[in-house]
Amino acid sequence: GMMNSFESVPLVRDVLDEASEVLGENIGRLISDGPVEKLNLTTYTQPVLLACSLAIWRLYRKNQPTGLPSFLAGHSLGEYSALTAAGCIGFSSAVSLVKFRAEAMQDAVPENVGGMAAIIGVTEECVEDICKSVRENSKNKLCEKNANTKTVEVANINTGKQTVISGSNSLLDSVAEKIIQLGKTARVVKLPVSAPFHSSLLAPAKIMLEHKLNEIELCDPAIPVFSNVTAKPYKGINEIRELLPLQAISPVLWKSTVETMIRSGVETFVECGPGRVLSGLIKQIDRSVKIYNFKDYDSFNKAMESLNV
Repeated sequence: GMMNSFESVPLVRDVLDEASEVLGENIGRLISDGPVEKLNLTTYTQPVLLACSLAIWRLYRKNQPTGLPSFLAGHSLGEYSALTAAGCIGFSSAVSLVKFRAEAMQDAVPENVGGMAAIIGVTEECVEDICKSVRENSKNKLCEKNANTKTVEVANINTGKQTVISGSNSLLDSVAEKIIQLGKTARVVKLPVSAPFHSSLLAPAKIMLEHKLNEIELCDPAIPVFSNVTAKPYKGINEIRELLPLQAISPVLWKSTVETMIRSGVETFVECGPGRVLSGLIKQIDRSVKIYNFKDYDSFNKAMESLNV
């Protein structure tokens, strides 16, 4: 819905058309007319989100010609958008790569055996400890033959008070029970995802992504891009080939990434994408920084005015 107000902008249309050619599917129409069920399939959601983010990034660059940003970062799928924005991956390669990533992640586990949940109001250390005890408890109960089929792990460390866990449904439930016993401030929100992303259950996807990335031409980033896996800027192409597949089975270190940027002197964040989730997380990490995001074309133009002052 958010992209509808950008649809009339020629530059945005061009980017969406380019992605449509790669996917063999009219993305502009899919965004404006649906069907929503199709748009919600991860094999469409991921390339569509990347295309929308890149469209807004290009519009931002066109309207903000003075100086490149100091750093780029993206959350999970968004890291692919950031690498594309930095010129590491060509746009059409990126669209087909994230479609491949979506398929690989979807195929890594049978449907509905695993999922994800956000834990709110509890420290990351506490969530980590509970996951660990639930994992160990489940190992003790299982006979050796099944011991490696169930897990629950920290998948995203988003803020000091929001950690996402990922894993087998039965263990997610066990963690949720323990979290709720901690008291009133603790909340558990099941996420509407079809697989346990960023957990070891996605190991097959990691291997597929390694092979796929070896076929794709990469360039050194024109702007430093932070890796979700290390919360540090990538050192070069080899590290991208190594860490991007690893991201599928590793926690997204978003809190550390934002804190490191702020320590390096960043005072302003601009969220280029169809949504304002990251802006909300950044605000929780540090209330003092300036954050811009674009809920529609009007707010984009307003933000550009104040950014160009």
